[in-house]
Amino acid sequence: MPSTRYSPAHFSRSVDLTLHRLRVGHGIPDSAAPIARIIERVTADSFQQRERDRMREEAAAVQQRYSNQALELCVSRIPAGMPKQASAEPIAATALLGGVACRGVPCSPALLSQMATHLRDHGVAALRRLPIARLLTILDQASLLWLDPSYEKRSLAIEAIHRWTGFSREMVIHSIDLEMRSSRRLDLWRTLWTELGNPRVLDGRAWCPSGESPCLAFGPSLIGAVFSSNIPALPHLTYMRGLAVKSPVLGKVASNEPIFAAQYIDTLIELCPELAPALAALWFPGGSQELESALLSQADCVIAYGSDSALQGLSRAIPPESRRLLHGHRMGFGAVDHRGLQDPELAKQMAYDFAVFDGQACLAPVVYFVETELSGAEALAQAVGRELQALATWLPARTMRPEDRAAREHKVQQWEVQAVFGSEALRVVRAPGRALHWAGLVSEGEYIPQQLGDRLFHIHCIRSLDDVVPHVRPFSRYLQNVALSATGPAREQLAVRLAGLGVSRVNRPGRMATPSMMWHHDGRLCIAELVRWADIA
Repeated sequence: MPSTRYSPAHFSRSVDLTLHRLRVGHGIPDSAAPIARIIERVTADSFQQRERDRMREEAAAVQQRYSNQALELCVSRIPAGMPKQASAEPIAATALLGGVACRGVPCSPALLSQMATHLRDHGVAALRRLPIARLLTILDQASLLWLDPSYEKRSLAIEAIHRWTGFSREMVIHSIDLEMRSSRRLDLWRTLWTELGNPRVLDGRAWCPSGESPCLAFGPSLIGAVFSSNIPALPHLTYMRGLAVKSPVLGKVASNEPIFAAQYIDTLIELCPELAPALAALWFPGGSQELESALLSQADCVIAYGSDSALQGLSRAIPPESRRLLHGHRMGFGAVDHRGLQDPELAKQMAYDFAVFDGQACLAPVVYFVETELSGAEALAQAVGRELQALATWLPARTMRPEDRAAREHKVQQWEVQAVFGSEALRVVRAPGRALHWAGLVSEGEYIPQQLGDRLFHIHCIRSLDDVVPHVRPFSRYLQNVALSATGPAREQLAVRLAGLGVSRVNRPGRMATPSMMWHHDGRLCIAELVRWADIA
């Protein structure tokens, strides 16, 4: 295992982590923001070029390492101390690009119930014996390892996830980097201090500013988790939050990305074998009601990602007394005033927001509202398209299934027909040539949400930033993430209005895909909502 102690490479990564924090604004107070932005501007070109070169080099090295090599992985992880299970069998899903096979331990309601009981009985005791400081150190060491290009599990996960999902190797690398860079020890300590007042309440009776007397805090005896596949490496967040409150986690991996969770569990157990009774991952087909009920019925807290319909089905299996953090369909967007349009970096920032995770994540914008006329927005769309073309040199688009590719092409054809025959308030721009590398819809008037992703984007013209709220109010229950480029009091006023409408994060263009551990995900305290308190005078 690579060392996490000081080395020149470690020092270089630490410098880049600092520059990354300045770029995305993690933990930068308002008083320091002007200085941070100056440093960011001065270092941006060299940092970004270094990032692009590193990703290309690592992707090429991973490709060469596993060239002509078939991969076979077990995606199940059984807690230590349980009886030996049946041999793993192929899961009922296949790799998009081939070359990787995934196996899983066969699931039954009896096995899931037995596993949940074991995690509650043995995992809780194992975690509560560990001081919170040690747990956060372990999580920090895990993040450092997963940021190290020489770490074998990282290389294996990059290649396997690429083959299974079709995401480019570079996109998988970028996703792992974004996840792990915001999951370091400082991030974890700050999150616990912010949400709990005093993390020491997880170790024993301690003073806390929010209690009437010294307090104890307890995480759930079992967290049941259901993962999605739209962001590579995302499952680590649930295991991390579980361990940060000393709670065992039993996760169901997604059919479309079953790989990362087991690899991350292995890292944690290698760093701290005492965690082995507290971490588990299993696969079974989604929609299996009997299995879902066995998974969730003993969980004190359920954390699940998925479509609204999938989460509605899961909800029926969650006991009424159990806590639940269900992350379903969400809508992000951007808004730019006429001054923001003068920013020479705007098109590049918008292209990044539309492209990262290939638009599959809830963090991706469904539209950018811009304060300009149709001709100005069309010129901006062409600039965004050119930036998407340039971005593809270091963050290539994913490989799509034939049916997804056909649906994408059909959507653009619909736009073009509407622009020619249906409305003068529509324009369509697209990549030159026959290949549909990217395409954009430009519109004005009534805002109608479009099905986007995979380098398709939408720019909607507005006369004033005041028009944004009426356009998005009908979708208030889905609002989440906003990129806002505006100046003066107008920015603050719009941000506050959007927050009141339901938005949980307002940032700048180019930052939509980079929330930190401290983000109030969907407007909630992700750590504090897990714990139960006891005041002990």
